[in-house]
Amino acid sequence: MQETLALSIASYKDGQSPLLDVSGAQRSVATAQASLARAVQQTAKDHVVPNLARGCG
Repeated sequence: MQETLALSIASYKDGQSPLLDVSGAQRSVATAQASLARAVQQTAKDHVVPNLARGCG
């Protein structure tokens, strides 16, 4: 995603694509980052909750 954004920015700077393409790439990166954050959070919960239930926390 980051590479796509960089390419979109470069293409915009070269006058080969509209700013709307950059905006779409930025939105995609933000969506991917939010999904990653949710996955990391869920992984942490999946690890912590069972350990607390066993009294290991």
